[in-house]
Amino acid sequence: MHHSGWRLVLCSACLVAWRALPAVGEATFEGADPLRWARPPHARVSHAITMAAEKLSAPGGVAYCFRCTSGGVSDSGWQAEPEYLATGLQPETEYTFVAEARDGASGEMLRATSEPVSITTRKADEFDAIMADEIELIPVMVGGPKD
Repeated sequence: MHHSGWRLVLCSACLVAWRALPAVGEATFEGADPLRWARPPHARVSHAITMAAEKLSAPGGVAYCFRCTSGGVSDSGWQAEPEYLATGLQPETEYTFVAEARDGASGEMLRATSEPVSITTRKADEFDAIMADEIELIPVMVGGPKD
């Protein structure tokens, strides 16, 4: 008996029902866990938004893509790092991002697309120039050689 995507099979002592599975090769993420944000998109300055997806592992390595679904910013493209800094943004403008992860060798998606997160960049002020032009980040060794 076949009824709207469900099959019923009658065996000697039981009635078993299961949903028809998609054909081999069909990609479906319905009900799959979405990629989680390790650090949701956040705007510290008026012209940039930083974000990070959860770190995953796969036999062929993992490639991440951060897509801007509204706001007009270019996507990150597929990259090995689970972090992304979107730059060249407009002050006081809303942007929406999602993150994706796939196996770097096969291209197979590892999770469903993350939940979208919308963030508005800050108002431009004098601190933007300081953050962009005057701060130099210097690596510091902790617990390493003292000389």
